[in-house]
Amino acid sequence: MGKSFVGIDVSQDCLEVYVRPTGDTWRTPDTPKGQALPVGRLAALGPELVVLGSTGGLGRAVAYRRRW
Repeated sequence: MGKSFVGIDVSQDCLEVYVRPTGDTWRTPDTPKGQALPVGRLAALGPELVVLGSTGGLGRAVAYRRRW
């Protein structure tokens, strides 16, 4: 599989994930359980780069969970 790149938009209510070049997208609640879902899915991809877009530190919880 080629290189993949991931963007995660973090809001108070949800995480919106976009994977490039496949174009896969999904949304999950911004809860501890919801934050674990992208980590598991992205670990299988082994992305080259993951970018978090958030305001006011909302992405910290997701960043601290990272295992991709």
